Amino acid sequence: MINVVSSLPIYDLNSTSKLNMPGSQEHMEESATENRSNLVIAERSPPNLLDPQPIVEVHVTSPEGQTQSFKIHKNFICYYSPFFDTAFNSKSIEGENQVPELDDTPHEVFGIFVNWLYMQTIKIESDCECSIRCMLLVNVWLLADRVKVPRLQKEALFMLDYGGARNREFQPSQYQRIYRNTTQDSPLRACIVELWPDRTISNSELYPRELLVDLVNRLGPRKRKLEEERFRGVFDEIDAFGDFGQPIAEETRFSPDMLEAPQEGKTKRKLGHTGFAEENIRGSIAFGD
Repeated sequence: MINVVSSLPIYDLNSTSKLNMPGSQEHMEESATENRSNLVIAERSPPNLLDPQPIVEVHVTSPEGQTQSFKIHKNFICYYSPFFDTAFNSKSIEGENQVPELDDTPHEVFGIFVNWLYMQTIKIESDCECSIRCMLLVNVWLLADRVKVPRLQKEALFMLDYGGARNREFQPSQYQRIYRNTTQDSPLRACIVELWPDRTISNSELYPRELLVDLVNRLGPRKRKLEEERFRGVFDEIDAFGDFGQPIAEETRFSPDMLEAPQEGKTKRKLGHTGFAEENIRGSIAFGD
């Protein structure tokens, strides 16, 4: 388990993140889950160490197959995690033995989770590279989702966006891990798509198909809007050099061939819905009736 020190400042967890704006489906579902968890927590007194408390053990197996044991005060882990509360207090075999097992969980990530139980803030090594920090936060979110700690999920998402993840590309295997462990409406998927860098995918077979669909659905309309604004800006610049009649209508649809250099010998042609005409006279463009 790594030694952790603070890398980011304390922030207000009650502030609204742009990733889940009020009124959105993701925000309402996340709020409902968090409210249910908070109601359960509110029914009990916060944990403390004023008196001796029992120690429990959790076996954590990393994605590489290595197992490590973590010992934690039972009142802390059961208070914040309904998953472990059930594991340690139910009549199941795991509850009787008090040794739950978590597989496919990096040891560093579970260490961050244990530290959060006591300190109530995510702490990562200050000299940790941005790419490693971002993937740690992703795995913290996945672990918090698994053990049912929505407040930790919210904090991890906030730090993922705030901590320099924008325009940073993960490895294809990391995207595979994210999509393998989340559902279609996952806030983490929405966050990853928002943080997608402006780069070209060279081999689509390395990425989850669901990721490619999300990128098209979320970023496609945004790109089209930017292209329309760029085309509109070009015609506004042309209009600034002279009076060419009425402004181009908002409903005008532009096509790439409208911006191509005119060719010799072409005659005047009307542009639909604009009231303009394009005329080539010795390699120039004029607008008129």
